[in-house]
Amino acid sequence: MVLITEHENLQTPTLQAFIENAPAQSSRRLSNAFPTEKVFDINVAYNVIDSTGIKAGSIIGFDAATPLRKKGDIQQVLAKLSKIAHAYHYTEEEMYRYKNSRNSAEQDALVQNALLSIADLSEGIEDTKELIRANMVYRGVFDYEDPKSEVKIQFDLDLPDEAKTTAGDFSRADVNPLEVLMNEVENYKERNNGQAPAYVVMNSKTLAKIKRNPNVATDLYGSEAGNKIVRQSDLDTLFTDIGLPKVEIDDAQTIIEGITGDIVKKHLDDDVVVLHAANLGNTLSGPAADNNFANGKYVVSVVSQDPVGEKTIVGEVAMPVLKNIKGISIITANEQADTEEVPEG
Repeated sequence: MVLITEHENLQTPTLQAFIENAPAQSSRRLSNAFPTEKVFDINVAYNVIDSTGIKAGSIIGFDAATPLRKKGDIQQVLAKLSKIAHAYHYTEEEMYRYKNSRNSAEQDALVQNALLSIADLSEGIEDTKELIRANMVYRGVFDYEDPKSEVKIQFDLDLPDEAKTTAGDFSRADVNPLEVLMNEVENYKERNNGQAPAYVVMNSKTLAKIKRNPNVATDLYGSEAGNKIVRQSDLDTLFTDIGLPKVEIDDAQTIIEGITGDIVKKHLDDDVVVLHAANLGNTLSGPAADNNFANGKYVVSVVSQDPVGEKTIVGEVAMPVLKNIKGISIITANEQADTEEVPEG
């Protein structure tokens, strides 16, 4: 039987080298704050999370309606989550066309298409890790869900109570976003022995509100600012002058394959600003039996007979973990102004 996975470019050693050397298709800003650390015990991820950041009483397991009762209950769930894997299933048409190809060029075209899909699988693993990191940093929760495999786990991280604050909506004329951010920087420094945050992060919609806020325009251009549009370069200079880190924008989204369609997960919500340290934790990479117990991503091709099929699996035993729980401040700036009721008559 002629198998497409037996092509020289789809052999495991070749594919392993391919995914290890393929350039990243997109940047993931939190990967630098969670550098990869090789570990040699798959339980390390659980042990680190357990010692640094689970807040009891807010843990959700596979069935969202049935909360897990204690911290120890999540060990089993995390063990399932520690292997992040995706598979490329070769269609019957692809297998038929490969077996009955008229020339090598037809085979090469099928293989090239498979390689592109396998590269996407590798990127999908990176996307999953970044989504976990984003939920920890931008929301203060560990949140992961895979509807197709019915895996779901969610729990609040044990951030300091003062790490999550609220503020008036940045579009309000009676709110000065710069004052809100400066106050939060001071609060952050109090929790971190005088160390200032390295980053202030928001999405484009939140930044647009800051740039349209009349108080920001006045701070930049004086009382005659009027409706002057705030330039990004001017805002960057002002941030530096008042001791704020330069703004970084995170508009990233991760697409998760659902039961009936794709689910789009926004990394950073509107009206949320996050200040955080340069180093927050690690992305632990553990040994996989599929990779002869080596660390890092692995590639495995599988042939089945009932039903007949071929697939290539790309996976990694990995888990981002937050270690610097004091290094995060989350501001939700969506409070609306109080409205006074006008008496009738």
